[in-house]
Amino acid sequence: MSLTLKQKKILSELVEIAISASDMKKMGELYKVSMKQILNRKYDRVRGNEREYRNSLKKNILYFWNLSEDQEKMIKLWINNNRAYTMEKFNFEMDKCEKYNKQIDINYSRNHEKLNKYDNKETNILEIDYVYLSAYTEILLNSMCLLIQNSNIFKILEGASSEKVIDYMKRIIYVEINIYIGKEI
Repeated sequence: MSLTLKQKKILSELVEIAISASDMKKMGELYKVSMKQILNRKYDRVRGNEREYRNSLKKNILYFWNLSEDQEKMIKLWINNNRAYTMEKFNFEMDKCEKYNKQIDINYSRNHEKLNKYDNKETNILEIDYVYLSAYTEILLNSMCLLIQNSNIFKILEGASSEKVIDYMKRIIYVEINIYIGKEI
């Protein structure tokens, strides 16, 4: 069953507010500059060693993939149960997810096979994906906070497929990220 017009409208509004609260939207063009500075610091930390830099980016990308997957699962759970966590439980669960995902071994973590797509790609592809995934997890986190604060949204989403909700949110978020970031950092 596809999402109703009313469900799409509320999700669009939710995501737009989450995007407005994100660093990407608040900083505008400075966001790209800030992300470039972060990438430069990462590169400097490994003293210009391209291989170490790529591995660092891969580990961060994997972290964001795993974290966003955890966030998406949480949203699906909330939709299926027709309610979100309390802010206290949410903060506890997110802290747990972040700590767990930061302590990953890149070779044994879930989703590590996704990193194979970078084997013969230029470093700038990793940098762009790092920035995109960083922005995606931030916007998803903002969306989750808004869902907790506006539990009435679950009444509107009642009966909706949690998969379709996530897919719809993902499309909106990535379109917005594309608008603000583009294909170059």
